[in-house]
Amino acid sequence: MSFLNLSGEKYVCEKCGKTLTVKLERTGEYQIGDMAVFEQKYINEELNFSEAEKDIYYYYHNVLCEDCAKKVRNPYYFDENDNLGILLNRFYAFENEIDELPCHYVEGVLSSLNKEKLMDMIGNVIAKTQNTHDTPKKLLKKRLQLIKTELTDLINNGFEKSEQYIRFKTEMPELIDGIKSEAKKIKQKTILILEDVMEPHNLNPYVEHELTIAVPTEKDKDFNVYTYANGKDFTKNMLDEISEFFEESEEQLKYNINDKTKNKLKDMMKFLSEHGITEEDVLN
Repeated sequence: MSFLNLSGEKYVCEKCGKTLTVKLERTGEYQIGDMAVFEQKYINEELNFSEAEKDIYYYYHNVLCEDCAKKVRNPYYFDENDNLGILLNRFYAFENEIDELPCHYVEGVLSSLNKEKLMDMIGNVIAKTQNTHDTPKKLLKKRLQLIKTELTDLINNGFEKSEQYIRFKTEMPELIDGIKSEAKKIKQKTILILEDVMEPHNLNPYVEHELTIAVPTEKDKDFNVYTYANGKDFTKNMLDEISEFFEESEEQLKYNINDKTKNKLKDMMKFLSEHGITEEDVLN
């Protein structure tokens, strides 16, 4: 039910009805979500798009054509090169860095460990487990688990002192304050965002894969179209999303670091052997 058979997209001006039709590289089923399927079918029928009766549809976009956009009162044309655009680009770049940070951090800590450092850690574990009647196999398993725990603690405890974390905690709030300051200037305006109709884009807000991506190949006319939003709503949604990301990202970072650590140390003996350490070294 969440799939819809699409042959293209139509960008329809809300004010004058001027329509831009775009062909897609692939004609066929796209997974756009249950609600979107219902909405798109309804709109196609209401607007009498020619192929709806054949169960072939156009994905409808509600926009303003360039002529109608010029008539908007108190407009703000969103531009990636103005102050707000530059700050948002920095934020999204930072967001991508944060996604990659756990991998880089864990890899960095583990790569800094040599055989000497690991043998010191193993020596401490051996000292704690000398008086035992365990079999060699059970003792090896116990000591490997203790080594894994010490390495995990080393990684987790060092994160808040790391350069990456300190940068995150200092630069991100400053960046958000800058975005809030610029957002105040456009709160009372109508936000106009130029749509690049020939850019590949995702038609599903919840998932992304090859059956959700629309790849435009040709448009029947040559004029610009704009999506638009009330400045108050636009800035509120933008700031809510940014603030939510910042509030949740610290916990998510720590979770991802722990998850990455577990994955890297899943086979503890293999990790140690890569540093020239044998089972005998752990047992003796």
